[in-house]
Amino acid sequence: MAEPVIQIKDLHKYYGAVHAVEGLTLEVNKGEVFGFLGPNGAGKTTTIRCMLNFVFPTSGELRLLNKNPVEHGPQIMKEVGYIAGEIALYDNYRVRDFLNMLEDVRGEKGALRAELLQRFQLDESRKIKNLSKGNKQKVAIVQAFMHLPLLLVLDEPTSGLDPLLQLEFYKLIDETKQRGGTVFFSSHLLEEVQRLSDRAAIIKKGKLISLETISELRSKNIYNVSVHYKGREPKTQDFGAQNVENFTLIDHSAQLTYKGDVNALLEILNNYELVDLRITEPSLEDMFLAYYENDEETADTDKS
Repeated sequence: MAEPVIQIKDLHKYYGAVHAVEGLTLEVNKGEVFGFLGPNGAGKTTTIRCMLNFVFPTSGELRLLNKNPVEHGPQIMKEVGYIAGEIALYDNYRVRDFLNMLEDVRGEKGALRAELLQRFQLDESRKIKNLSKGNKQKVAIVQAFMHLPLLLVLDEPTSGLDPLLQLEFYKLIDETKQRGGTVFFSSHLLEEVQRLSDRAAIIKKGKLISLETISELRSKNIYNVSVHYKGREPKTQDFGAQNVENFTLIDHSAQLTYKGDVNALLEILNNYELVDLRITEPSLEDMFLAYYENDEETADTDKS
Protein backbone atom coordinates (compact mmCIF):
# COMPACT_ATOMS: atom_id res chain seq x y z
CA MET A 1 0.00 0.00 0.00
CA ALA A 2 1.31 3.46 -0.94
CA GLU A 3 2.55 5.58 1.94
CA PRO A 4 0.90 9.04 2.09
CA VAL A 5 3.33 11.93 2.54
CA ILE A 6 0.64 14.63 2.39
CA GLN A 7 -2.83 14.11 3.87
CA ILE A 8 -5.46 16.83 3.59
CA LYS A 9 -8.95 16.13 4.89
CA ASP A 10 -11.91 18.53 4.61
CA LEU A 11 -9.67 21.61 4.69
CA HIS A 12 -11.41 24.98 5.02
CA LYS A 13 -9.75 28.39 5.14
CA TYR A 14 -11.89 31.52 5.36
CA TYR A 15 -10.79 35.15 5.30
CA GLY A 16 -13.94 36.80 6.61
CA ALA A 17 -16.60 36.20 3.97
CA VAL A 18 -14.06 34.92 1.44
CA HIS A 19 -13.85 31.11 1.28
CA ALA A 20 -10.31 30.64 -0.02
CA VAL A 21 -10.34 26.86 0.47
CA GLU A 22 -13.52 24.89 0.96
CA GLY A 23 -13.72 21.21 1.86
CA LEU A 24 -10.48 20.16 0.16
CA THR A 25 -9.52 16.51 0.59
CA LEU A 26 -6.57 14.77 -1.09
CA GLU A 27 -3.54 12.57 -0.44
CA VAL A 28 -0.10 12.55 -2.08
CA ASN A 29 1.91 9.34 -1.88
CA LYS A 30 5.62 8.81 -1.30
CA GLY A 31 7.65 9.11 -4.50
CA GLU A 32 4.83 10.85 -6.39
CA VAL A 33 5.03 14.04 -8.43
CA PHE A 34 1.68 15.73 -7.86
CA GLY A 35 0.45 18.72 -9.88
CA PHE A 36 -1.93 21.25 -8.34
CA LEU A 37 -3.73 23.17 -11.08
CA GLY A 38 -5.87 26.27 -11.00
CA PRO A 39 -6.01 29.91 -12.04
CA ASN A 40 -5.09 32.85 -9.84
CA GLY A 41 -7.39 32.98 -6.85
CA ALA A 42 -8.30 29.29 -7.01
CA GLY A 43 -6.88 28.56 -3.56
CA LYS A 44 -3.59 26.91 -4.51
CA THR A 45 -1.28 29.20 -2.52
CA THR A 46 -3.61 29.30 0.49
CA THR A 47 -3.63 25.49 0.55
CA ILE A 48 0.17 25.42 0.50
CA ARG A 49 0.39 28.03 3.27
CA CYS A 50 -1.93 25.93 5.43
CA MET A 51 0.14 22.81 4.70
CA LEU A 52 3.32 24.53 5.89
CA ASN A 53 1.70 26.21 8.91
CA PHE A 54 2.19 29.72 7.56
CA VAL A 55 -1.53 30.33 8.14
CA PHE A 56 -3.91 28.41 10.37
CA PRO A 57 -6.77 26.57 8.68
CA THR A 58 -10.29 27.47 9.73
CA SER A 59 -11.04 23.74 10.04
CA GLY A 60 -9.94 20.39 8.70
CA GLU A 61 -6.99 18.03 9.15
CA LEU A 62 -3.47 18.25 7.72
CA ARG A 63 -0.51 15.90 7.98
CA LEU A 64 2.88 16.17 6.29
CA LEU A 65 5.37 13.31 6.64
CA ASN A 66 2.91 11.78 9.10
CA LYS A 67 3.13 14.81 11.39
CA ASN A 68 0.76 17.62 12.29
CA PRO A 69 2.18 20.90 10.86
CA VAL A 70 0.82 22.95 13.76
CA GLU A 71 2.46 20.77 16.40
CA HIS A 72 5.65 19.84 14.52
CA GLY A 73 6.21 22.77 12.14
CA PRO A 74 9.98 23.30 12.68
CA GLN A 75 10.71 19.56 12.52
CA ILE A 76 8.73 19.18 9.29
CA MET A 77 10.43 22.15 7.62
CA LYS A 78 13.85 20.53 8.05
CA GLU A 79 12.61 17.73 5.77
CA VAL A 80 10.81 20.00 3.30
CA GLY A 81 12.09 22.07 0.39
CA TYR A 82 9.83 25.04 -0.32
CA ILE A 83 9.61 27.58 -3.13
CA ALA A 84 7.11 30.38 -2.58
CA GLY A 85 4.94 31.74 -5.36
CA GLU A 86 6.23 35.23 -4.58
CA ILE A 87 9.93 34.99 -3.81
CA ALA A 88 10.95 37.02 -0.74
CA LEU A 89 14.64 36.70 0.10
CA TYR A 90 17.05 38.63 2.32
CA ASP A 91 18.03 41.36 -0.11
CA ASN A 92 21.10 42.57 1.79
CA TYR A 93 22.60 39.09 2.00
CA ARG A 94 24.96 37.66 -0.54
CA VAL A 95 23.76 34.37 -2.01
CA ARG A 96 26.52 32.55 -0.11
CA ASP A 97 25.49 34.05 3.25
CA PHE A 98 21.82 33.27 2.63
CA LEU A 99 22.53 29.61 1.86
CA ASN A 100 24.90 29.37 4.85
CA MET A 101 22.15 30.69 7.10
CA LEU A 102 19.70 28.06 5.85
CA GLU A 103 22.26 25.31 6.43
CA ASP A 104 22.68 26.54 10.02
CA VAL A 105 18.90 26.57 10.59
CA ARG A 106 18.50 23.08 9.15
CA GLY A 107 21.52 21.77 11.02
CA GLU A 108 23.12 20.18 7.97
CA LYS A 109 25.15 21.07 4.92
CA GLY A 110 23.43 21.20 1.55
CA ALA A 111 24.70 18.05 -0.14
CA LEU A 112 23.71 19.31 -3.59
CA ARG A 113 24.61 22.95 -3.04
CA ALA A 114 27.77 23.16 -5.18
CA GLU A 115 26.28 21.04 -7.95
CA LEU A 116 23.11 23.11 -8.14
CA LEU A 117 24.98 26.41 -8.17
CA GLN A 118 26.90 25.17 -11.18
CA ARG A 119 23.88 23.68 -12.97
CA PHE A 120 21.86 26.87 -12.60
CA GLN A 121 24.83 29.17 -13.31
CA LEU A 122 24.47 31.10 -10.07
CA ASP A 123 27.24 33.27 -8.60
CA GLU A 124 27.31 32.89 -4.79
CA SER A 125 29.22 36.13 -4.30
CA ARG A 126 26.45 38.41 -5.61
CA LYS A 127 24.08 40.33 -3.39
CA ILE A 128 20.50 39.14 -3.65
CA LYS A 129 19.14 42.66 -4.13
CA ASN A 130 21.19 42.98 -7.33
CA LEU A 131 19.82 39.78 -8.89
CA SER A 132 17.23 39.65 -11.66
CA LYS A 133 13.90 37.92 -11.07
CA GLY A 134 15.19 34.85 -12.88
CA ASN A 135 18.33 34.67 -10.77
CA LYS A 136 16.31 35.07 -7.57
CA GLN A 137 14.25 32.13 -8.74
CA LYS A 138 17.48 30.16 -9.13
CA VAL A 139 18.38 30.97 -5.51
CA ALA A 140 14.97 29.70 -4.46
CA ILE A 141 15.50 26.45 -6.39
CA VAL A 142 18.97 25.87 -4.93
CA GLN A 143 17.85 26.43 -1.33
CA ALA A 144 14.82 24.15 -1.78
CA PHE A 145 16.67 21.18 -3.29
CA MET A 146 20.18 21.40 -1.84
CA HIS A 147 19.52 19.40 1.38
CA LEU A 148 17.84 16.46 -0.42
CA PRO A 149 14.45 16.96 1.28
CA LEU A 150 11.94 14.14 1.60
CA LEU A 151 9.19 16.46 0.36
CA LEU A 152 9.26 19.41 -2.02
CA VAL A 153 6.41 21.92 -1.96
CA LEU A 154 6.72 24.25 -4.93
CA ASP A 155 4.45 27.17 -5.80
CA GLU A 156 4.88 28.15 -9.49
CA PRO A 157 8.53 27.02 -9.38
CA THR A 158 9.65 27.85 -12.94
CA SER A 159 8.48 31.46 -12.92
CA GLY A 160 11.19 33.69 -14.39
CA LEU A 161 13.36 30.86 -15.74
CA ASP A 162 14.41 30.81 -19.38
CA PRO A 163 13.51 27.69 -21.42
CA LEU A 164 16.92 26.03 -21.04
CA LEU A 165 16.88 26.39 -17.27
CA GLN A 166 13.28 25.16 -17.17
CA LEU A 167 14.55 21.95 -18.77
CA GLU A 168 17.28 21.75 -16.12
CA PHE A 169 14.63 22.16 -13.45
CA TYR A 170 12.56 19.36 -15.01
CA LYS A 171 15.62 17.09 -14.82
CA LEU A 172 15.93 17.99 -11.14
CA ILE A 173 12.33 16.93 -10.53
CA ASP A 174 12.96 13.62 -12.34
CA GLU A 175 16.07 13.03 -10.22
CA THR A 176 14.11 13.76 -7.05
CA LYS A 177 11.49 11.19 -8.02
CA GLN A 178 14.18 8.61 -8.85
CA ARG A 179 15.70 8.91 -5.37
CA GLY A 180 12.28 8.43 -3.75
CA GLY A 181 11.45 12.05 -2.97
CA THR A 182 7.92 13.45 -3.21
CA VAL A 183 6.98 16.62 -5.09
CA PHE A 184 3.83 18.73 -4.69
CA PHE A 185 3.80 21.66 -7.09
CA SER A 186 1.27 24.23 -8.17
CA SER A 187 1.28 25.56 -11.70
CA HIS A 188 -0.85 27.24 -14.34
CA LEU A 189 1.44 25.85 -17.08
CA LEU A 190 -0.45 22.80 -18.21
CA GLU A 191 2.30 21.47 -20.43
CA GLU A 192 4.54 21.59 -17.36
CA VAL A 193 2.09 19.49 -15.35
CA GLN A 194 1.78 17.07 -18.26
CA ARG A 195 5.56 16.77 -18.47
CA LEU A 196 6.18 16.21 -14.75
CA SER A 197 3.17 14.83 -12.92
CA ASP A 198 1.93 11.37 -12.04
CA ARG A 199 -1.40 12.81 -10.95
CA ALA A 200 -3.00 16.24 -10.94
CA ALA A 201 -5.72 17.96 -8.94
CA ILE A 202 -7.78 20.74 -10.47
CA ILE A 203 -9.03 23.33 -8.01
CA LYS A 204 -11.42 26.23 -8.51
CA LYS A 205 -12.73 28.71 -5.96
CA GLY A 206 -11.18 26.60 -3.22
CA LYS A 207 -12.97 23.41 -4.25
CA LEU A 208 -11.53 20.27 -5.79
CA ILE A 209 -12.94 19.69 -9.27
CA SER A 210 -10.96 16.63 -10.29
CA LEU A 211 -8.20 14.37 -9.02
CA GLU A 212 -6.83 11.99 -11.65
CA THR A 213 -3.74 10.69 -13.37
CA ILE A 214 -2.58 12.61 -16.43
CA SER A 215 -3.51 9.64 -18.65
CA GLU A 216 -7.00 9.58 -17.13
CA LEU A 217 -7.44 13.27 -17.86
CA ARG A 218 -6.44 12.68 -21.45
CA SER A 219 -8.80 9.72 -21.82
CA LYS A 220 -11.89 11.91 -21.41
CA ASN A 221 -14.22 12.03 -24.42
CA ILE A 222 -13.33 15.57 -25.44
CA TYR A 223 -12.50 16.49 -29.04
CA ASN A 224 -11.44 19.60 -30.91
CA VAL A 225 -13.55 19.84 -34.06
CA SER A 226 -12.91 21.99 -37.12
CA VAL A 227 -15.52 21.90 -39.90
CA HIS A 228 -15.68 23.64 -43.27
CA TYR A 229 -19.17 23.34 -44.71
CA LYS A 230 -21.59 24.37 -47.48
CA GLY A 231 -25.22 25.22 -47.10
CA ARG A 232 -26.94 25.02 -43.72
CA GLU A 233 -25.08 26.66 -40.86
CA PRO A 234 -24.36 24.52 -37.77
CA LYS A 235 -25.85 25.66 -34.46
CA THR A 236 -24.80 24.92 -30.89
CA GLN A 237 -28.09 23.18 -30.12
CA ASP A 238 -27.51 20.72 -32.97
CA PHE A 239 -24.70 19.20 -30.93
CA GLY A 240 -26.44 19.57 -27.58
CA ALA A 241 -25.61 22.76 -25.73
CA GLN A 242 -24.27 20.80 -22.74
CA ASN A 243 -21.75 19.05 -25.03
CA VAL A 244 -20.20 22.10 -26.69
CA GLU A 245 -17.60 24.67 -25.62
CA ASN A 246 -15.84 27.45 -27.54
CA PHE A 247 -18.26 27.38 -30.49
CA THR A 248 -17.34 29.88 -33.23
CA LEU A 249 -18.51 30.43 -36.82
CA ILE A 250 -16.31 32.27 -39.34
CA ASP A 251 -16.75 32.24 -43.12
CA HIS A 252 -18.42 28.81 -43.49
CA SER A 253 -16.10 27.29 -40.90
CA ALA A 254 -17.10 26.07 -37.45
CA GLN A 255 -14.71 25.51 -34.54
CA LEU A 256 -15.81 23.82 -31.33
CA THR A 257 -14.80 21.59 -28.44
CA TYR A 258 -17.14 18.59 -28.22
CA LYS A 259 -17.66 16.55 -25.05
CA GLY A 260 -19.27 13.18 -25.68
CA ASP A 261 -19.18 10.00 -27.74
CA VAL A 262 -17.31 10.36 -31.02
CA ASN A 263 -19.85 8.20 -32.85
CA ALA A 264 -22.65 10.54 -31.80
CA LEU A 265 -20.53 13.46 -33.03
CA LEU A 266 -20.05 11.85 -36.45
CA GLU A 267 -23.78 11.17 -36.70
CA ILE A 268 -24.51 14.86 -36.06
CA LEU A 269 -21.92 16.01 -38.58
CA ASN A 270 -23.43 13.71 -41.20
CA ASN A 271 -26.39 16.11 -41.37
CA TYR A 272 -24.21 18.81 -42.98
CA GLU A 273 -22.60 19.13 -46.37
CA LEU A 274 -18.97 19.00 -45.34
CA VAL A 275 -16.05 20.32 -47.37
CA ASP A 276 -13.42 19.48 -44.76
CA LEU A 277 -13.43 17.92 -41.30
CA ARG A 278 -10.72 17.68 -38.65
CA ILE A 279 -11.16 16.01 -35.27
CA THR A 280 -8.11 16.17 -33.01
CA GLU A 281 -7.16 15.12 -29.51
CA PRO A 282 -7.45 18.03 -27.10
CA SER A 283 -4.50 19.60 -25.36
CA LEU A 284 -4.36 19.40 -21.59
CA GLU A 285 -5.38 23.08 -21.61
CA ASP A 286 -8.60 22.20 -23.45
CA MET A 287 -9.25 19.50 -20.85
CA PHE A 288 -8.64 22.01 -18.09
CA LEU A 289 -11.01 24.60 -19.56
CA ALA A 290 -13.68 21.97 -20.13
CA TYR A 291 -13.63 21.10 -16.45
CA TYR A 292 -14.07 24.74 -15.51
CA GLU A 293 -17.01 25.23 -17.82
CA ASN A 294 -18.69 22.14 -16.42
CA ASP A 295 -18.19 23.40 -12.91
CA GLU A 296 -19.70 26.79 -13.70
CA GLU A 297 -22.80 25.17 -15.18
CA THR A 298 -23.19 22.90 -12.16
CA ALA A 299 -22.84 25.83 -9.76
CA ASP A 300 -25.40 27.88 -11.69
CA THR A 301 -27.86 24.96 -11.69
CA ASP A 302 -27.41 24.47 -7.96
CA LYS A 303 -28.22 28.13 -7.31
CA SER A 304 -31.35 28.19 -9.43
